[in-house]
Amino acid sequence: MAKVRKSNGETEDFEKSKIERSLKRAGADKDSITRIKKIISDSDYKSTDEIRRKITAELKNEGEKKIAEKFARTKRRKVIPSEKVDKGFVKLHQSTLETLDVEENSDVILSYGKKKITLKAQKSHSGKRVARLNPSDFKKVNLGEGKKVSIRKA
Repeated sequence: MAKVRKSNGETEDFEKSKIERSLKRAGADKDSITRIKKIISDSDYKSTDEIRRKITAELKNEGEKKIAEKFARTKRRKVIPSEKVDKGFVKLHQSTLETLDVEENSDVILSYGKKKITLKAQKSHSGKRVARLNPSDFKKVNLGEGKKVSIRKA
């Protein structure tokens, strides 16, 4: 099986099922998902960033701009409770804020399965790949520490 480089530098097996899951979360229909999966072959790309850019471009070319934007602007991050975060806020690394295209104090949506919570974004100077939540907000999402949530611009 082909390997791809993740944005954190690690490599992993290429899995089309992950593309399908991400597209579903972005709101793509079955026909679009099938079409995209045919376009993306496991030997064409070296990194997950390349794959994401190609899929986003394909969606835009097909007139699915809203889905393309949602797909491109959703990040998965581990969630950690922290007493240093005010209730109603989530602390995210600057690079995550930029990828999501959000300013500080803008609304972001954290989702895990069918559970969603809208919080205000704050800049964190540590933990590039984590989202820090106040313990009471952490309980609302009902996760175990270190589980990943989807984060996108509200």
